[in-house]
Amino acid sequence: MHDYFETWKFKHPQPEDMRKTMEESSGKNLSWLFDDLIQTTNHIDYKIMSVRLMKAGSLVKVKNVGQVNGPITLNVFKDSILIETVWVEPGVEEIKIKSNRSQFTRLVIDDSKNIPEVNRGNNTWTNKFLFPKIEPLKFEFLIGDNETKRTNVFWTPSIGGNLYDGLLIGAAFHNMGIPFKPFQYFVAPQFSFGRKNIAGMSEFSYTFLPKQNVRISRIGLSLKNFGSDDSTGSFLTIAPYWSLKLGGRGNAKPTSHSILIQTIFSRLNKEAILTEQIGAFGEYIYSVNLPDHIFNFKLRGEYMQTKSNSDNVARFLASSTYKYRFLKNKSERWLELRANFGNIFLYNNSTGVGNNYRMSMSGARGNQDLFMEEYNLGRYETSGIWSQQRMSNFGNFSSTSDFGSSSFWMASTNLFTQIPHIPKIIGVFADFGAFYDGATVHSMYNAGIGIRLSGILSISFPFVQSSNMGTDIFTNYQNKIRFTLKLNPVNKGILNQILN
Repeated sequence: MHDYFETWKFKHPQPEDMRKTMEESSGKNLSWLFDDLIQTTNHIDYKIMSVRLMKAGSLVKVKNVGQVNGPITLNVFKDSILIETVWVEPGVEEIKIKSNRSQFTRLVIDDSKNIPEVNRGNNTWTNKFLFPKIEPLKFEFLIGDNETKRTNVFWTPSIGGNLYDGLLIGAAFHNMGIPFKPFQYFVAPQFSFGRKNIAGMSEFSYTFLPKQNVRISRIGLSLKNFGSDDSTGSFLTIAPYWSLKLGGRGNAKPTSHSILIQTIFSRLNKEAILTEQIGAFGEYIYSVNLPDHIFNFKLRGEYMQTKSNSDNVARFLASSTYKYRFLKNKSERWLELRANFGNIFLYNNSTGVGNNYRMSMSGARGNQDLFMEEYNLGRYETSGIWSQQRMSNFGNFSSTSDFGSSSFWMASTNLFTQIPHIPKIIGVFADFGAFYDGATVHSMYNAGIGIRLSGILSISFPFVQSSNMGTDIFTNYQNKIRFTLKLNPVNKGILNQILN
């Protein structure tokens, strides 16, 4: 820095002038710093692969599993005392240290944490016979930082419930601390007081950070087991998935492209009937996020097959959502306009206790949630308050009307706007749609007031609806109130998105 100051004092240097001065003073190529680390989102990640005894000292093999080929330091410890430090130039993978294995207890890459590494869990090698790369376990309540010298396990009590399991009490264990680890898990076993049995959910995933074309790639496995009716009924789902966030690692952009591919095996035991299904879906999402404008476009294809008979469905779904911030001061308010389309081109669905393959203008009930994507309080209910929980898909009408069910096609438009001068959780909605029942195209509409809480809970109170949805909307009005609930922490890494 002294050379840089003396050369450019009272002048107007450019960024490239600093680079030139630093490279001339150090005699080294610093492209890893100026081209990779500063100008991109490429990440640094080195890991210790192995340690081999030599006649004099030891040979340590390291591997660059990141995207920046920069220098590192290797620190050698005897218990808590630093006995040796080796500077490792970019590209060097084998490091000779003076100490032999009887003289040190631990090797650490960058123990002083001068390097902005994304994963320090692979930086430590301990001198022990079994599992030298695994640090001692440390249990910690709720969440914390992933320490380099510990294998952190975070835990918290968990409580939940649904109509079939009754009260659910257990504990959740995970490693989703800061900084994130490529391998992540979330395990939440619970005891069902209603069924007197074990229930719960879990997810395991591994995240890759490729250098080109893909920003984030994640493979994972989601598991769920909950009740379905009485003490003997339950469902089990096993859902492997692969998610991608496309794009390079240059400057951040307001646009994003993401892809999700998921398969599922589900086993439903309900009313003493066993139903097994296999299926898959692919989903593409394009998003634009600007200060006053948000746009989201989603394409999705689904297939589901019942193993015991010929029941199956294949369908195509599309939706686009535009949000505009029409008030930009402290009392900001948003207007949302959404369009939906769905088409079923393969359909065989016999009557029974299994899932309903038809589309619903009011969004999927629990038994239409073929891929078990949302936490449902009464998944297999067709009447009563728990049947009024719907998903924000298909026609997405803010209604609980059974009118508008189709095994062919449907299209709809949804409008929601927040109201100025009252709490922003309150807004008005209006829905318009049409569907084909195999003989006639029907149109329908409704409107009312809605409450939305942080994208987790929404409650809709319709006050106007078309006559084909019911002649008297206020008769048994409590049955017309629709709600959505998004409390599924594991599927597609939702908890991971919250914590990281």
